[in-house]
Amino acid sequence: WIRCDLHLHSPLVDSFKLPSGVNLNSDSVLENLMGQYIAKLKQKEIKICAITDYQQIRTEWFNKFQEKALQEKIFVFPGIELSITHGRGLHILIIFDYESDIDGINDYIKSLDQAPEKPLINSDRIHRDISLKNNLSDVLNELHDKFSSLVIFPHPEDQNGLLDANQTKEAANLLKLADAIEFISDSGIKKLVSTGEINKDFFKNKIALLENTDPKSIDEIGCKQRGNKTKCTYIKLSSVSINAIRIAFQDPSLRVKLYEKPEELGDKLESIDISGAKFLKDVKIKFNSNLNSLI
Repeated sequence: WIRCDLHLHSPLVDSFKLPSGVNLNSDSVLENLMGQYIAKLKQKEIKICAITDYQQIRTEWFNKFQEKALQEKIFVFPGIELSITHGRGLHILIIFDYESDIDGINDYIKSLDQAPEKPLINSDRIHRDISLKNNLSDVLNELHDKFSSLVIFPHPEDQNGLLDANQTKEAANLLKLADAIEFISDSGIKKLVSTGEINKDFFKNKIALLENTDPKSIDEIGCKQRGNKTKCTYIKLSSVSINAIRIAFQDPSLRVKLYEKPEELGDKLESIDISGAKFLKDVKIKFNSNLNSLI
């Protein structure tokens, strides 16, 4: 069980609060912020995360940050929070494979816009919304096929969330194209189920519910609360890859847990030593703690 946070922002987005007098054009300042950020991830035991800045992966931050985090055994996936003009304005998290071509992703995201020649981000860290050239469903399918990416709908009942931005029936149909959705209330689930496009079991067996941080400062990383519980997600994984996370999301009742790390209960065989025989002489087999099949 690994603590994950797939909705983090870097200090290079305008909503991220910076200490007064910080100069983001300074390499030493950026490195110092990276050190503070990674220390916070480590303190909160977040082992897998994604930086999902708006519209583009900030290469001046991400590349070095991913490298430095790995030195602390923290895996940082590249991601983007798409901000589009669809409906009343919609945000979508797209998480890419760990070793993705960052420049290729950024170029592709630009190409989605009706005016790809216009910058998506200005010098004040402020982004503009993308007006998609193509149908949103087609774009999401292409992101799955072209990049094997994960599609997650963030803050679905808040501003720019799935239910806020769309009619309920359209929201339900879009949700069928996603791998996960951030926390949604019982009333929000009832609204989606009432459309007849999905049933209640959809939220138990078909899509993962996540609690991410969406921090607006370094101090908020891994610390936000829902009621009296810390927002956090634990995923049961045996390897670190986009496909491993996707497979876990497809079995959410057993492999995705919110708020508290599940306890491992029951005895296990950890390994077996074979000695003194001609066949398999002096062999030691170390078992996987989750599943082994011996024939």
